[in-house]
Order: sequence, then structure tokens, then C-alpha cells
Amino acid sequence: VNMRIFAAFVIFCLTALAVCPETAHADNHRRARDAVTAGEVLALSAVLGIVRSQFSGRVMDVDLKQRGQSMVYQVKLLTPDGQLMRIAVDARSGQIKSVKGGSRKRRK
Repeated sequence: VNMRIFAAFVIFCLTALAVCPETAHADNHRRARDAVTAGEVLALSAVLGIVRSQFSGRVMDVDLKQRGQSMVYQVKLLTPDGQLMRIAVDARSGQIKSVKGGSRKRRK
């Protein structure tokens, strides 16, 4: 009987772990969409246009994060030479706040 309870518990935990990331992703997407609709932040397409105008590479991931009183898009970019860059962009103004990793070369 104890093994059945333990097995049920393990299955429950694994199922919960599999479902939670999707739920969190959907919630983040909804918050971002609501912020864009309310005019609180720039649309992702505008932010990616700003990043692509200054850096070469392939966008691998984008997150919208709350940083104190402001919102920041965190863009992960894979450069043509295979390095990963993390670019923080102010979500309201589109100003690039920081660049980490990669060669940090900007387009001319």
C-alpha cells in the first residue's frame, strides 16, 4: 500500500512540474499583451526592430521583466560567430540599457 501511495505521489509531482512551466509562460504572455495594449510598453516587434538595427544575430529568447518601477525586455541573441548576447531594453522607451556577452559589436 505504501508503494502505491509513493508511486501516486511521484506521478502527481511529475505531472505538476510538466504543467507549471506552460501555465507560467501563458501568464507571462498575457501580462505582456495587456501591458502593450495599455500602452505601458512597446510591442515586441518594435523592440526587436531596435535590437536588430544595432546587432547582428538570431533572436533565441525574449522575456519581459519587471525591474523596480520599470519594465525591461531581455533579449537573448545568438551572434553570427556563435556567441550568446543578453541585451536589456527599456520596454517603455526602447533604449538599450545593457549588453552582456558576445563581442558587443554594434552594426554601423
